[in-house]
Amino acid sequence: VITQEASNESRDNQVAQVNASDGAFQVVDLRNLNQITWKDHQGEEMEVKGVAEWTKTKDPKLKQEAYDKRLHLLETLADLDDDFCDIFLESEEGGGNGTISEKQIDQAIRRITIGLRGIPMVCGTSLRNRGVQPLLDAICKYLPSPVDVAPKRLEEVYEFNDRPHDTELANKGNSGALYALVFKVTHDQHRGPLLFVRVYQGCLRVGATVECVSPIEKKVMGTERVLRILQLHGDEMNEVRELRTGDIAALIGLKH
Repeated sequence: VITQEASNESRDNQVAQVNASDGAFQVVDLRNLNQITWKDHQGEEMEVKGVAEWTKTKDPKLKQEAYDKRLHLLETLADLDDDFCDIFLESEEGGGNGTISEKQIDQAIRRITIGLRGIPMVCGTSLRNRGVQPLLDAICKYLPSPVDVAPKRLEEVYEFNDRPHDTELANKGNSGALYALVFKVTHDQHRGPLLFVRVYQGCLRVGATVECVSPIEKKVMGTERVLRILQLHGDEMNEVRELRTGDIAALIGLKH
């Protein structure tokens, strides 16, 4: 499911098909028209049926609604992505003779997401974990990894115009200069402030001196030494010596 923009005006562009009956949570995946059903109470067992199978026992109106909403999805993707627009116009849905694969749809959604032109959405509920598996799949398929974000782009987003820019358009991974973003701060009653950080480029090591830049003040706030790094797994915190590109962890001891 995808919306054109994260605004109230974009609600007409949301497309989804959900059907619940007999206590089961059911969703129709508009990319391939497969029906996904969760029947257990914890959302662990997921049953997938192809369109030819599940439509035999369902109301014909439901099948038609799923096809209509899939067409709406394809039209929305075509409006937001030029490459997919060409694919759509050559397909049967667009008036041609070609077909559109699930992979082509996924690639279009990923380009739209990384380009900040749309927001992918999935159906589910935190109650009983229904829909968790497709959500995790969508995170892996559509959201950008750190290597998709060049340091120059990070500096442009946070408008660090008063300091030298990294002019590289490509992310250098672990071998590049350190670029990391603190995205959350919490307080632990035993450890004090915990700064949650994600490394976008380079390596962050215990004992390293880092330059702290404020996205609000748009300036360098000072330099600090990294004292401890904790990786979190649920309620557990494990101390590590370094973070590499893509890693997420909590820092202890920083003041800025």
